[in-house]
Amino acid sequence: MEQSNKKREKAAYLQKYRLDNKDKIAARKREYYIEHKDTFCSRSNKYRADHREELKSKAKSYYAEHKEECRNQKREWNATHKKEIHEYYVHRKEVILKRNKEFFSKNKDRVNVKRRERYSKNKTKYVAYYHSRRTRKSGGGGGFTAEEFNVLLGKYNHKCLCCGSKDAVLVADHIVPVKLGGSSNIDNIQPLCKSCNSRKRDRYIDYRHGQ
Repeated sequence: MEQSNKKREKAAYLQKYRLDNKDKIAARKREYYIEHKDTFCSRSNKYRADHREELKSKAKSYYAEHKEECRNQKREWNATHKKEIHEYYVHRKEVILKRNKEFFSKNKDRVNVKRRERYSKNKTKYVAYYHSRRTRKSGGGGGFTAEEFNVLLGKYNHKCLCCGSKDAVLVADHIVPVKLGGSSNIDNIQPLCKSCNSRKRDRYIDYRHGQ
């Protein structure tokens, strides 16, 4: 009975000590990890290699049960760690590109189906990203969002400003062409159908004045 009481007292003391010295213990653990990082990494890598299939199965099961939660956590982490993500990519660019290429060659059909589905659900987002990237590379700069382009389409009743067609697929045309230094800001964008956009080519024509 006396021994049991001593154990309980010791457990209560340790619990109180941990609560009172939480930051101190955490700092000590960090220091120990930094000093023995190679050992921890080596042990962790060995465990992953020995239990690869088991860990993969557990991860898949957890993701299936907590899909939205995992996606939201990833979005939040990506939004707050852009610098770290960029640095990681720069340092491991060749490895990442090689891995992506191998994955695509093994899963070509599945990847293409996913891409088409994603594009059909987010057409205006892809349009906005594509044009922002073009002018960033050309030095024109600027950019517009999918929401801004949707507002612009609504403003002109979802019709081509050149031919007036409402049935054709509308694209974002640069009023001042990218080759002439035009930006991708929304005030330099007008909705045209693909045919009219192709005919306009790299000329400066502002069709908004006719509206």
